[in-house]
Amino acid sequence: MKLPDDWRKVDLGNREYFTILSSGINEFKGDKEYLSTESVQETKIKKIECIITYKDRPSRANMQPILNSVWFAKMQATLKVYLFDEENKEEINKYVLSTGFAGIKVNEKLVLAKYLRLILTSQDFNELKDKLCTGSTQKGINNQAIETISLIIPSPSTQQKIVSILEKAEQAKEIRKEADELTKDFLKAVFMEIFEDPILNNK
Repeated sequence: MKLPDDWRKVDLGNREYFTILSSGINEFKGDKEYLSTESVQETKIKKIECIITYKDRPSRANMQPILNSVWFAKMQATLKVYLFDEENKEEINKYVLSTGFAGIKVNEKLVLAKYLRLILTSQDFNELKDKLCTGSTQKGINNQAIETISLIIPSPSTQQKIVSILEKAEQAKEIRKEADELTKDFLKAVFMEIFEDPILNNK
């Protein structure tokens, strides 16, 4: 299939577009919150693994979040993706991540971090990631394999349109899910009232 003129097929190893981040963190004072791969579910932080200091931290607490970077769990059959951009940049100095994550910094002039997050949460990407995982016990993808993955990168303006459309769709989905849960809770409460009504129960 021929791509539009302003679309490109780009490997994650292309350093004009992406930087795959190495392990290692900046020395810091005080406490930070450590995010293991268990801390993230899909695209949200669900729990903090522990509070750490620079000197007293688990050996796996060794990945430094930076602006315009997207992180995904390297383990096979896991969907755990987290983004650091302008909207949550205060979190950059709050967290240290596990080496179980792969971090990719985008060249923001060419790639929107939110667009990359959409790609990393897609079924196609995760199926390909799983095929590239290696290991005898807990399989995972390494940086060399990550570099070989090709992505379709439209122009930044088109990326923004795609992100906006899919974010609205996701918001609508969440609103619908919340409405469904509220409806279930309401119906449950109504049935509880009916079946626990002493007048009805004494009939």
